[in-house]
Amino acid sequence: MGATKVVKCKRSKIRRKMVEKSSITHKLSKIDLDDLNWTNMIPECPVYHPSEQEFEHPLVYLQKIAPEASKYGMS
Repeated sequence: MGATKVVKCKRSKIRRKMVEKSSITHKLSKIDLDDLNWTNMIPECPVYHPSEQEFEHPLVYLQKIAPEASKYGMS
């Protein structure tokens, strides 16, 4: 008779991975949404729509909107 083959069960590895994933998901779901309330205080920034004429000279247009846009970090 030949040697006995030892076959490792993959179930334990799969089960371990499932537990790891579920614990990660559980940690992510515990985010306290009250910590994000400050985002409601951020003012909306303006949206610019250049005309066809303004679009022909983009650098001139950017210089035109720069004073207002820079207030919102768009410069």
